[in-house]
Amino acid sequence: MVKLTKALIKKYGVSKKAWAVARQQQGGSRKHKVSKSVKIRRVSRMARRKTTRKSYGKKDMFSYLKRPVMGAVGVVGYEAFLSPMVSKALGGNKMVVDIVELLGGAYLSKKQGILGATGKALVTLNSYQLVAGLANNIKAGGIANIFSSSDGPTPTYAY
Repeated sequence: MVKLTKALIKKYGVSKKAWAVARQQQGGSRKHKVSKSVKIRRVSRMARRKTTRKSYGKKDMFSYLKRPVMGAVGVVGYEAFLSPMVSKALGGNKMVVDIVELLGGAYLSKKQGILGATGKALVTLNSYQLVAGLANNIKAGGIANIFSSSDGPTPTYAY
């Protein structure tokens, strides 16, 4: 049987081409006669591709709660430090601030780590605030004045 040498593996990897070259090189070799009385056992090891197995072990409770807890910590930091600055920059209109924070959270939710967890938590929080604000506005009887910051009747928000 043909065997892949280390030199062939280094040059071609474990591939069809490597096996073809190995068979070509083996072509002129002679087979030695072995007497039938003496039995020789030969073990040939062929190079094979490495395979990996996935482990499907049980997960503990911390692995399920780690991402939401990281998101909650990120949102607390965001609401304490950055949200007042965003609110000032946008003129204090809560509905517009919620929409901008919702879009920012949707952008951050695509990221990895604490940023992604914070983004998902921001999306959840601000979508709730938007819906609650709209529901209170409809209950109060004025949905036309949501985005205007005029001196007219101010809608109430349930925050």
